[in-house]
Amino acid sequence: MWWNYSLFMEEDFIGFLKSGELDDSLEEVFRQFKDLSPKLQYELVSYVKEKKKLVEASAVAEGLGIRQKVAEEILSNDFKSFSFPAVDSEGKGVEVKAIVIKDLQNTYSNVEGLKRYIKEVEAFLRGEGLIKGSLGVIFDRNITGRSFQLPLALALYPERIPDELCFTGGLDKKGNILKVDGLRAKESLCKEKGKRLINPMELKHIREVVGWFRKPFVEVPFLVSKDTNTRLEDLGEVERTLKYIKLFHGIQREELELYTGRLEGEAWKEVCIRFNTAVRELERKLKNRLKLSIAINGPATLAFALGVLYTSKKPFIFNHFVHGEGRYFPIEVVHTRELKELVEDFEHTAPELMDRGGKDIAVILTGAHHASFRDVESFLEKQGISADILMLKPLREQGNIPPELHKHIAKEYATGIQRVKESKSYESIHFFFSVPISIAFMVGTAYGHYGHGYIYNYEKNTYTKVLEIGFLRSLIEKGQ
Repeated sequence: MWWNYSLFMEEDFIGFLKSGELDDSLEEVFRQFKDLSPKLQYELVSYVKEKKKLVEASAVAEGLGIRQKVAEEILSNDFKSFSFPAVDSEGKGVEVKAIVIKDLQNTYSNVEGLKRYIKEVEAFLRGEGLIKGSLGVIFDRNITGRSFQLPLALALYPERIPDELCFTGGLDKKGNILKVDGLRAKESLCKEKGKRLINPMELKHIREVVGWFRKPFVEVPFLVSKDTNTRLEDLGEVERTLKYIKLFHGIQREELELYTGRLEGEAWKEVCIRFNTAVRELERKLKNRLKLSIAINGPATLAFALGVLYTSKKPFIFNHFVHGEGRYFPIEVVHTRELKELVEDFEHTAPELMDRGGKDIAVILTGAHHASFRDVESFLEKQGISADILMLKPLREQGNIPPELHKHIAKEYATGIQRVKESKSYESIHFFFSVPISIAFMVGTAYGHYGHGYIYNYEKNTYTKVLEIGFLRSLIEKGQ
C-alpha cells in the first residue's frame, strides 16, 4: 500500500525523511513529486543528494516529467545549496532555500516561469568556464522575478563567500548585476537573521564580488597619527578599498584612523590598547585575510611598540613618508618571517657592542638625524641601570637612508639584537630610538613580545620609560 505523501504535514514528512524512515520508499515519493509542495520537493532532492541515496532514475524521470538521462544527471552530478532573501505576497521578507545541480542536458526548475532567468545565468557561467551544460534548480517555495540570479551564480563560483552576507539581484548574460525590488523587506529579514544584505545597486558586475573574495589577503589602509592633519587619502587611491570593506565587511572608515593626540602618561598604553583592538577586529571581520597597509605619523617609540603588537604572520605594508618627495614609499613585507630570519653578513649596518659588565642590555636604534649614545649612557648612569650597550647604526650618513633599504636595515638590526641576546643571559632589555619609524615598526615586529624589557621615549632632553614589553605581551595574550 502506497501513501499519498502530499497529504503529510510538512513537518512530519521532513522528520520521516531525515530519520531515514522513507528510504525504502524514495522511488514512490519521487513518483509523487509534482503533488508535493516546493518545500518538500526541495527537502527530498537535498536529502538524496547530501546523503548520496540510491534512487532509480526512472522514478525521478517519471515524477519530474523529464527524460531519464536528465534524471540520471540530477542524481549523480555535482550540486550546491544556497539561500537568498525574497518578498512574499504580503510584502514581508522571507528566506528561500535552493539546490542547484550542474551540467544537465536540459534546464530544469520545480517553479514555473523561472527557466528563462536560469538560462541567462547559464549563458554567463558557461562563458566563465564554470559549467558546461545546463542547470537544475529546486526552490523550497514558489517565487517570481529574477532576484535569485546573483546568489545562484555566486553559489557556483569556487570562492568562499562569508555566510553572514545576503545577496539579491538580477544577472544578465554578460554578468552585469541588475536592480531588483523589495530591498527594505529583504534587508529587514537579513538583519533578523544576523546577516547583512548587499545592496545590488552598489555593484555593477558579479566579478566585483568574486574578485574581492578571490584575493588571499585584503590590503586595508590604516593610519596612526598624532593629529588630524594626516588623512587616509594621503596614502593614495583608497576610495575603492574603503567602498568594498564597508560593503562586504561592515568596516567603517573611523575604524581605520587612530588619532593619538599628545602621548604622555597612560596615553601610551591607551593607544596600544586601541591599536591592538582595532587590528584584531579587522582580522575577525576579514576572516584572517588582513594585509595591513599602515602609516604612522608619530614617534619611533610608538612605532616599535605597535610593531610588537602586530604579531600576525600575515603580510603587511609600511608606508614611509618621504619628505623630500612629499609622498609615501610603500615597504612591503610578504611574511614577518622575512624580518625574523637572521642575516649572515651585515651589509648596510655596523652594530657595536659596548661590554660594560651589565646585567641588562640597552639597545640604541639609530638612523635619524642625531645619534643618541651619549644621551643613553648618561641616562643609564643616572637611573643606576647596569647595562651593556648595543649601538645599531647604518653605514650611510645618518638621516639619509633610502627607503628601499629600510627593510634590509630592519632585518640586520633584528639580527644584531638576537645575536647579543644569545651571547649572554641578560635580565632585561632597554630600547632607545633615533631611527625612521618604518625601521622601528619592522624591528618591533621581528622582535616580538618575549622577554622582559622596557621602551623609552626621548623628550625634553631626557628619556622616559613609557611602556613595558610585558604590558604589550598581556594585550596580545588577552586578545584585547
